[in-house]
Amino acid sequence: MCGFLSFEIEKHNRSGELGIWISPDYLRKGIALQCTKKIIDIGFEEYQLNRIGACTAVENYKCIKGLEKLGFTKEGIKREGIYVNGKSQDLICYSLLKREWVDHESKT
Repeated sequence: MCGFLSFEIEKHNRSGELGIWISPDYLRKGIALQCTKKIIDIGFEEYQLNRIGACTAVENYKCIKGLEKLGFTKEGIKREGIYVNGKSQDLICYSLLKREWVDHESKT
């Protein structure tokens, strides 16, 4: 297994929350970026969502770089929002709106 992707949808609010984990053996191969793009397309086109959110540990620089490359906007920090490896860590939260994705994709 190279990783997993989760996508929780709130139909009433027309929003989704993206989660992704890639095995260290498969990092830097573009897999996460390609999968995330596809899920974003599905969310906005097939499910007619308006907003997609994603959070990651503040130390996860690769994920942060990927989200920003895809046009996500930083919303803020959830203090000690995740418990990993025996300690609480802060989460950095991002979001992407449908209109931003359309603009982003038209520029790439």
